[in-house]
Amino acid sequence: MGALTGRQWLGIGALAVGVVVLVLIIFASVRDAGQQALNLFRVQDTQTIQLTQEFLDSLPEPDEDLIEWQEEPFDEDDEPREVTLAEAEEALGFTLAKLAEAPDYVEAEPQVMVSEAGEATFTINLPAARNYVWALGGDGAIFPDNLEGAVFRVTMPVVGVLAYTAKDNPEQAVRLMQTTSPTLSAPEGVDMDAIRAGLLELAILPPDLAAQLEAIDDWESTLVLPIVEGMSQEVQIGSATGIQLADEDEDQRMLVWVADDRIYVLSTDIPGIDLVALAQDVR
Repeated sequence: MGALTGRQWLGIGALAVGVVVLVLIIFASVRDAGQQALNLFRVQDTQTIQLTQEFLDSLPEPDEDLIEWQEEPFDEDDEPREVTLAEAEEALGFTLAKLAEAPDYVEAEPQVMVSEAGEATFTINLPAARNYVWALGGDGAIFPDNLEGAVFRVTMPVVGVLAYTAKDNPEQAVRLMQTTSPTLSAPEGVDMDAIRAGLLELAILPPDLAAQLEAIDDWESTLVLPIVEGMSQEVQIGSATGIQLADEDEDQRMLVWVADDRIYVLSTDIPGIDLVALAQDVR
């Protein structure tokens, strides 16, 4: 499991649980749209929500053109570049957290890499968005006419990566990624609160899920982490709430949490590693 690409970072709040949840998170994460030209979503905290596989399986397939990218500077083929620790910290603007003591099965000194910062813009395909909400049993008119052509901008900061290579297999590693918050800016004049309210009333949303989402007041700074049985689980990293994910065979595992205004992702493809115990050792 290598460093996350720009596009993967943009979708980390949804964690591949379905477009309807992604739309809920994007549109509910920006409030008071009429107060300023750009309204920023910045991650400062996390909140988990419970989802069922039955709900995910009930979601119809969305139109692939629901989100139309205008600028795509994130090249998914770009690999992080190797740098010195000092160069990485200068690019990031903060001191990198590290494993306080590297486990004996990995190299003591990590390889240091950075992924470059970037921006992307997108619009919502209004007919596709309305059709999808109608397919979900809702009123597509919750998406206003002025959403047509309205440009959203996502800014991704530099990401630092520390890769602790396995001693017996250089193709495997424990990787600690860290960055400050991405931002999502919404255009002036689009009433995000009204869209959020309409989405939360969708009949397809189980009442308990709608209540969980509605109870999250501080949408501007909350990263929503979905808990799905067999796919992810909630964990505690010190005082921070995180989420651990694994693929079907548990060959690749990832742990995400937020602390001190940074987003951390600890991942590995080495079998048998307790990522939560490792995360407690990040300093």
